[in-house]
Amino acid sequence: VAQQLSYRTERVNELMRRELVLLLKQETKDPRLKQVVITDVIVSRDLTSAKVF
Repeated sequence: VAQQLSYRTERVNELMRRELVLLLKQETKDPRLKQVVITDVIVSRDLTSAKVF
């Protein structure tokens, strides 16, 4: 079960990173935000919070 949770968390991390990149590139009007690079996302085990790097 722990391995499945880890796999699930990794999938959520990557999906969150991709979505944030798309939001910054396509949805923002501030050109400075289009230059932001998101290198990693770490979501908590219960999926209630995330750290974005």
